[in-house]
Amino acid sequence: MKSLRLLTISIGILAFNFGLIGQASFQEKTTNASNVRLNVTNIGTFGNAFRGYRDGTGNPSGEYPAGSGIEHLFEGGIWIGGKENGGQVVVSTSAYDAPQGYAPGRGGFEFSIDSTITGAARNLQEKSSLFDSRYFSPNAVSHQDYIATFSDANIVVPGTQIPINDHTRPMNVKVEMQTYNWNYSFTDFMVIVNLKFTNEGNNTYQDVYTALWNNAVVRNINITAAGAGGEYSPVFLTID
Repeated sequence: MKSLRLLTISIGILAFNFGLIGQASFQEKTTNASNVRLNVTNIGTFGNAFRGYRDGTGNPSGEYPAGSGIEHLFEGGIWIGGKENGGQVVVSTSAYDAPQGYAPGRGGFEFSIDSTITGAARNLQEKSSLFDSRYFSPNAVSHQDYIATFSDANIVVPGTQIPINDHTRPMNVKVEMQTYNWNYSFTDFMVIVNLKFTNEGNNTYQDVYTALWNNAVVRNINITAAGAGGEYSPVFLTID
């Protein structure tokens, strides 16, 4: 039996393995220190559902090697679930199988910015251990850290009146996320994701499981357009 109070996990994401902004504070960045171009957001999703190719920005989703046009990830996110005291199973997810990807209020995208946090801490922050970087910080872990805090506690998208579809039983879990990547040749194929889950509600959960769900797509968008049909293969990496 496992109960959730504080749970920390580290996940290595290997790039070779796998009309939007209604939320006032939605932010996204793309890793560029390593040879992986991974889209990271402050609401717990990875990849951008190839939106960058549809909206003209050209922002990659999960490209490796950088500049190749070879994508490995449509969209992904964290799942967490457990049993409440009465035995009811509850699950919260930050991403789900959606052909158009994330949109404010769309079902399955149940995490949003932590409304209890104010100021710059709501932002998707960047730090770097490189002295010549504009983001240099002595507290940085890698050449490019992305840092965000988000939660499943909201049932309405913060900053809007949009309800999150079918999200009526939040677990009140806060997630602190850091992603790390380096420009070393021996680490240029990966981005490490570190996640800390904290139960901020009144319920205690047993048999807690966490997972990283990825809608994995391998495609060279220079040959097969992002909007064309193709195989989409959801992949779970489960940590219990």
